[in-house]
Amino acid sequence: MQSPPYTFIFSNAPLRIPSPKALRKPRTDWAVLTAAANGKRLHLGHGADRAARDAAFRATDAQGGVSPDKAIDKETQTVLYGFDCVKDAEERFERLFAGLE
Repeated sequence: MQSPPYTFIFSNAPLRIPSPKALRKPRTDWAVLTAAANGKRLHLGHGADRAARDAAFRATDAQGGVSPDKAIDKETQTVLYGFDCVKDAEERFERLFAGLE
């Protein structure tokens, strides 16, 4: 009797699990750290830091450039939403699965 086709997939599943994590972790770590820093930067009390943040927003509105709010910043948006995860996985697949056979 022949084994079902999915036996191979499940027989070495623990070996395969780190690979998706290896693909995603650097980007997710960056996103989490960026969001945390953004929260600290935006939710300031009264004082010099708040005045500096407000001045940066005014300058961005008047002159364009990098926004102090990374959630709406063009560069941040490009990193988050312009990334081709399928292409990245295809390019890194061989290296990630090397030696798992």
